[in-house]
Amino acid sequence: AQMHFMNNGYDVFTPTHSATRADFVVCRGPETYRVQVKTAQYNGPYIQSRLDIRGNKYTKQDVDLVVFVLDSRMWIVPIDTVEGKPSVCLGKVDDPEYQAKLDYSQFEIKESK
Repeated sequence: AQMHFMNNGYDVFTPTHSATRADFVVCRGPETYRVQVKTAQYNGPYIQSRLDIRGNKYTKQDVDLVVFVLDSRMWIVPIDTVEGKPSVCLGKVDDPEYQAKLDYSQFEIKESK
């Protein structure tokens, strides 16, 4: 995820301690985003990712973007879209016509380099 941002002209800053809700911060000109990276996984025919940690859900006060990663695929999602959710379904593996209640594929970016 950090390489994607660097390849797109962002400076990437990582925290010096682990007691932060964001994994890293990216900046490009006036744009600054706190980023949380979550690993997605196959759950039967679905691609899903958990968002809560021991019942604590991410909010706008924690991060600006959530990046979901699975193999070479990546979804970059504004926190407004997933705020307060315990998990998300990013798509269905077996059915390319599957439409989730909220289509996260609109946030999908091309495969990482």
